Amino acid sequence: MKRKLKQNLLILLITMIMTAKSSGNTFSKILFREYDKSDCCDKKIITLTGTIVEKGFYGPPNFGENPNDDTIETYFFLLPDTPILYDDEGKHIFLKEIQLVFTAGYRKNFDAGKKYTVSGKMQKATTGHHHTDFILIVEDVYEGAILINYGR
Repeated sequence: MKRKLKQNLLILLITMIMTAKSSGNTFSKILFREYDKSDCCDKKIITLTGTIVEKGFYGPPNFGENPNDDTIETYFFLLPDTPILYDDEGKHIFLKEIQLVFTAGYRKNFDAGKKYTVSGKMQKATTGHHHTDFILIVEDVYEGAILINYGR
């Protein structure tokens, strides 16, 4: 069973590489989706304040099935000061934690317990790399009243 799974994964990987080369894209452009504003299901920019925390999750190659061999992928999450009541096409959902997705090559070490204000657009989670039901496509991050600009 494991051998067949490995064979299928190898075939898929080779197919993706060949597709990328023939379409003029790099492998990373196909494997790692870049977000732009047209991807968002909610076109309004929202602003939320809370604490930003960093969490790790098992990543490639087996996403937790073999923890000794898997990488750990880290992501940032906003814990809003108060739960957010979000209207998802008429269905109201309480959000106590929102994964932050940055569109630029932005990385910052956020201070634990410090308040940040984040603005961006909400989107439903779409991949296995999303760890909350909704994610926030970040446009700006403020530390206190200071904008932390990350290359937009």
